[in-house]
Amino acid sequence: IAPMRAIWQDRNEAAKRGEPVGKTMLLFGCRDGESWLYRDELEALAPLHVECLVAYSREPGQEKKEYVQDVLEANLDAVVTLLDTANAFVYVCGKITMAQQIQALLRRDRLASWWDAIVSSRRYNQEVFG
Repeated sequence: IAPMRAIWQDRNEAAKRGEPVGKTMLLFGCRDGESWLYRDELEALAPLHVECLVAYSREPGQEKKEYVQDVLEANLDAVVTLLDTANAFVYVCGKITMAQQIQALLRRDRLASWWDAIVSSRRYNQEVFG
């Protein structure tokens, strides 16, 4: 989540200057609610249309582990709508297998030309490891 922090801070400063700031959807995962980094900071940004969708993999009492891919799949229509209508950008940080699954979800049921346009316009960006 730390690489995304600079993005939401920049958008916050732009909004303070009166610049228009579109909707921000932050999908991320952590073990549980106690390990959610920057939670207070993010919750304070709710008026700037920052929507946090969190996947907990080990929340006490949770029946099934949830990952970022699961959260994306549940909100896929909203994300694709932003990509189609709001010139949105996607930034993915994390394990390469997660990024591959994110790409597969975004590409599912869409023409190759749609995905190629997203990538060639640099609206899909990733920083991945191992």
